[in-house]
Amino acid sequence: MYRLIKTESIKLHSKEYLQNISQALFFKNEYFGFLLILMSVIFRPPIFIFGILASLIGYIYSTLNRTPKILKQNGLLTINGLFFGVAFASLFQEGITFYFCFALGSFAVPLITKASYEVLQHWKLSPLIIPYIIAIWVFWLCADGINLLTANSLLSPEPIYFFGLLPEAELWVQLLKSMFFSISQIFFFKDPHFGLCLLVLVFCFNAKRGLFFLMGTAIATLIFYSISNGSFNWQNGFLSCSASLVGLGLASQPENFNRRTIALFCVISLFITIAIEKILISTHLPGLSLPFVVTFWFAILSRAPRLNISWATSEIN
Repeated sequence: MYRLIKTESIKLHSKEYLQNISQALFFKNEYFGFLLILMSVIFRPPIFIFGILASLIGYIYSTLNRTPKILKQNGLLTINGLFFGVAFASLFQEGITFYFCFALGSFAVPLITKASYEVLQHWKLSPLIIPYIIAIWVFWLCADGINLLTANSLLSPEPIYFFGLLPEAELWVQLLKSMFFSISQIFFFKDPHFGLCLLVLVFCFNAKRGLFFLMGTAIATLIFYSISNGSFNWQNGFLSCSASLVGLGLASQPENFNRRTIALFCVISLFITIAIEKILISTHLPGLSLPFVVTFWFAILSRAPRLNISWATSEIN
């Protein structure tokens, strides 16, 4: 009987953990979470392992400690740990200081998430993934003082290749590569093949969300290409990845945003991205997912005040 109860408990926690992971892309489905982890580990195991470790710490904390129900249901402690681990491993070089700071940050992220919730609940706003951004910024600003070496992998554009095609390929191929490259950078990867697989995964579980995911990416890529004039590298997709999340996130909300509204906020996210990059350039802080968070908050706050605003994602079985 004890073994049976223990087995059932393991199954329950495994299901909840995978559902929490899936909510990184606004799903609530353990199969989606499992495939997301599997795909990410296949593409970039050294980086994503840190994300899994930090997300497990967040999940265990939410299970063992008193945590607001809405945070547990939406897996915010888990997904903030996931993004923290992946971003931390992408931004900093491994070493003794790295491991110490990673452990410190992994245990701090759940506390920051709860604190963010306590502040933002007064406006009925979700903390989303702002807690991991705060944690990363603290370590980024302290890096020189604690001898934490930065890798700058998120800030240096690199040539991109897609299925062996040369950089001199036709413009539409360059645009296509940039779109998939943009999607891959949601998880700080720099691989258009991973972005394509991520898009296919979303499509397989919900075609409507997949279309809005693709729409946000396409709008951002085309607009950045049109206005770049050589002033920034639109091809590396970093400036347009927030629009991808905005399209997917708004399409996943219980309040049904129509397609024109979602398209509008995808466009707004582009200008918010540029503004945040300009603001942060003096501090050399990475923008990370901040443009997505700001755009999403703006979208929620713009709803009619008489509506009961909820930021819980709908479950897909």
